[in-house]
Amino acid sequence: MVLVIRPKGGIGNRLRVVTSYYLKYIKNKDEKLIVIWRWDKFCNGYFQEYFEPIPNVEFRTHNDPTLKINYSGCSRVGPVDFSIIKPLPHIMNKINEKRNLLNNDYIAIHARRTDHISPAEKRGVFTTDEDFFKFIDENINNSSLYVATDNADTYTIFQERYKDKMKFPYHKDTGSYRKTSLEDAIIDIYMCGYAKKFKHSGWSTFSGLINNLRKNLL
Repeated sequence: MVLVIRPKGGIGNRLRVVTSYYLKYIKNKDEKLIVIWRWDKFCNGYFQEYFEPIPNVEFRTHNDPTLKINYSGCSRVGPVDFSIIKPLPHIMNKINEKRNLLNNDYIAIHARRTDHISPAEKRGVFTTDEDFFKFIDENINNSSLYVATDNADTYTIFQERYKDKMKFPYHKDTGSYRKTSLEDAIIDIYMCGYAKKFKHSGWSTFSGLINNLRKNLL
């Protein structure tokens, strides 16, 4: 059997779709999953440029017209396990370099802002700067701070408040919808994943991905 899916949305949504379909239909079976991974404003890069291959999964940038797409969207079909996703060695090297610069002694937050504030507020789960300040002040001690965010202004707010704890400048702004490159987003995911403690943004699949990874990384 060949199953064809086209995940949509950002990196968190897409990996949620891929891992859930893989676990339910492909893992430990003689089946094949074809993933149509399109480049768009929501996800500005291709899976195969950043991650190791997954057994029995083929990633394509465009669909073959002879293949029927069985699912297109951002919903999962069951449990997810992001630990089956492995960054390519050169990406992992950059992650480890940053971890080493922080002596692997840091806490992290994911402050999602750009396209997130209104939906999270409507659901009553928006994580404010004050929520993050409280978490940091209660947990920082002698550790460093890693801030993952999709907004340079937000990064500056934390950098000015915790200037002695933050060791890196903000990512290069791509000027696109996502503001940062997909590589930088992936580095953020794993830096947060390896942190001693982590504070997520409510109603964010990006944060959900990190929390799922942390179950296996720590």
